[in-house]
Amino acid sequence: MQKINKVITIENKKIKISKKQLKIRLISILIVLLISFSLGEIIVRVFNPQKLYNEHNPSYPTYPKEVEYDKDLGWSTVKDYKVQPYTSQKRNPIITITHNSKGHRMDHEVDKNKNIVVMTGDSLTYGFWVDDKKIVSAQLKGMLGDNWEVINLGAGGYGTDQALLRFIRDGLPYKPKVVVHTLFNNDFSNIVSKYQYNVFKPLFVIKENGELELTGVPAPLSKDYERSYPKEREHAYKGFKRFMRSWSHLYILYKDKGSQTRSAIKNKLDPPEKEDYFIAYKDGEFWAIEREYSNVMNYAFVLNSLILKEYDNLARQNNITFIFAVIGDRISVDPEMQKATTEKYYNIDDNFFDYGKPYRLLEDFAKSENIKIVNLYPLFKKEFQENKKSVYLEGDHHLNDYGHELFAKEIYNMLIQEGLVENG
Repeated sequence: MQKINKVITIENKKIKISKKQLKIRLISILIVLLISFSLGEIIVRVFNPQKLYNEHNPSYPTYPKEVEYDKDLGWSTVKDYKVQPYTSQKRNPIITITHNSKGHRMDHEVDKNKNIVVMTGDSLTYGFWVDDKKIVSAQLKGMLGDNWEVINLGAGGYGTDQALLRFIRDGLPYKPKVVVHTLFNNDFSNIVSKYQYNVFKPLFVIKENGELELTGVPAPLSKDYERSYPKEREHAYKGFKRFMRSWSHLYILYKDKGSQTRSAIKNKLDPPEKEDYFIAYKDGEFWAIEREYSNVMNYAFVLNSLILKEYDNLARQNNITFIFAVIGDRISVDPEMQKATTEKYYNIDDNFFDYGKPYRLLEDFAKSENIKIVNLYPLFKKEFQENKKSVYLEGDHHLNDYGHELFAKEIYNMLIQEGLVENG
């Protein structure tokens, strides 16, 4: 008899397997695997928590949308809304997003007896993936003190047009002392469109005499509305995948990072063909930074200027201080993103873009119309390039907590400069 190991022996030229020893070996291997997996799970949960597939995940079927159809605006933020989603800011893996009973991005009802600031704009004002207490309006309220109330009327996808209309309907009745409108470069494409995200929206057009005319109101309910805002959604994952993604951080890291690694290797070995810039999809973020503006962008800039003048005139008529804030776009401050963008297309080079152009033009416009402006582009560029501090969410152009803090400080400084609040 020849003994190979504790499990296998050879006797009379026949292989014999000890079932008892085999069972012990298999159980030992299973225990080692379980311990290794458990240790890995603990390490990932502590140092690199993932977004589980549950009610905190926006792709989960029961996770509610933050906006709904609105005949006056196309869409607006839902009333009495509260969710606690995961965020890409690792130090705060779960945040809270609240709308009060009026649909404002606030965790409390408006105190009408206080001095009121109204903020309008898109998702950067609203504070996508930023906690209630960290968004610009909440941080500004903290700086101003107990005698002030700051109302956030931001909504994802809004341009200057919808922001003005929402202020007239939802902000002006509060008789605010100050209104702050925030522009992001994709506003230029938003305001020339009457249909976005499978939803119709109001549209200002310029008449022959140069005046604005509002069209598309009431906004019809699109037959494709539920493609963006379905009443019922199916699970993104089934069976074993859903089970594992609902609890295992290690599994999600392995699957997602593995997919990213495979994609990176594939792109390295077989780079994708470069695209034609002039036929690829682009929005106002790119229109605004092109060195030579297209006819559409020139029209969008004029249209946006007229809407802003209307906004400022309305504020003046109601004895309200109007402040125009401009957000520095990530592509305008991030050299790596700039490089990746030019390398993506075969028919543009580094000279095709002028990343500071929209901010210079907007400042010139504001000064010519005596409109108070807070241009965040120079500050964001300095923080990103010189101080190596990102003001954006990881892999995204929305502002992180720090970006909202800087935003709030600059508005606060403007209010001090205008004599509306005392310094300190």
